[in-house]
Amino acid sequence: MKQKVRQKVEEYRQLTHYFSEKDWAKIEGLLNKFIRELPEAFRNIAVVEEFIKDPHHSLVVVSTNKERNYLNAEIREKLKQRNLLAKEDYFFIARHIKNLTLDEKRFAVNYNKDDIIFIRKEDLKSIPPLQKFDGKNYFKVKDINLNKNTLILESIDKSITFEFDLSKYDKFISGVFYLKEMKISKGERIIALRNDKRLQIQNGEIFYIKDIDPKKGYIVIQNEEKLRKIDLREYNYFDYGYAITTHKSQGTTINKIIFNVSNKTNYNEVYTAITRGKYECHIFTDNKDKFIKYMKQLQLKTTTLADYKPQPQPPPSSPEPSIIAPPPMARPGPQQQEQSLDDRSTRKLVSQSSSTKKTESKKPESKLVSWLEKFKHWLFR
Repeated sequence: MKQKVRQKVEEYRQLTHYFSEKDWAKIEGLLNKFIRELPEAFRNIAVVEEFIKDPHHSLVVVSTNKERNYLNAEIREKLKQRNLLAKEDYFFIARHIKNLTLDEKRFAVNYNKDDIIFIRKEDLKSIPPLQKFDGKNYFKVKDINLNKNTLILESIDKSITFEFDLSKYDKFISGVFYLKEMKISKGERIIALRNDKRLQIQNGEIFYIKDIDPKKGYIVIQNEEKLRKIDLREYNYFDYGYAITTHKSQGTTINKIIFNVSNKTNYNEVYTAITRGKYECHIFTDNKDKFIKYMKQLQLKTTTLADYKPQPQPPPSSPEPSIIAPPPMARPGPQQQEQSLDDRSTRKLVSQSSSTKKTESKKPESKLVSWLEKFKHWLFR
């Protein structure tokens, strides 16, 4: 019942009510007021522009992590262009969710050194080396044996190291995280990726960055209910929060929802996405007829083990998590004051900037920019 009364506008409330009743005829009668049909390239541009109209009260909901990553990058770039984010960028090594399917979790080839594996406390007793373990239930991948299909895991507190047989115990893996370099600015919207009882942070909770202390490695985050000072050496499970997946959006309420529909969707996904908003709902698709067809399906066919072929994963971007510092792509001139974790980091960055001053015009701005350009080219081809 709560979802049915979340909407504050009559037509929007009617749409969500008809969806809850699966009244397809009435849904189709209302859809034209909420849906826009555009080719994929133009659709993504339109989604970004719709978000920028009211960035503090809008949320983009997508089906896939590929779409989420792309739109977060595009929205962030647009916010920078319009001075809606602070100019100064910092980077830190975050831990992001490695979205492995149940089948992918079974194969050692899909893991990297320094990945973090989460096992629920109630499942520890089912794994022989951990039956008497009473520490934090997060474990770092120290080594990988592809022939035996095993991982060498070490507890976060380094109290135990053991061999983990994926062929036997993969079902007890509840989450996998990998290292990723992430740029942040004051005013950034971020989403938490893991519960933390001590910090009273919930997985999927959205915050804004109020302040950044690059010397001490702290950020101050805030939402309507909480204000937290976070030591990124202790908790670095964050990602951008402008676009999120339908699954992550569950429990979220915001004024305006922008649903960017992939080629295939289903009833549960559509219903979850459109019921997140209070006042506005904008549905973007490149094929309205297909959207109507798929929105009536309760679920899509899933991949079977026979269909799966494990693929090697790229190495992590950094061997260890680090604390915030200005990104290499934003190197200052010789006279500009550099902000970083400590004096050694500062001298290193300034030295790199000075020694490459004469040749930097011949090099691409950064690996990140180059990667984004290639990704954009690939997406729109």
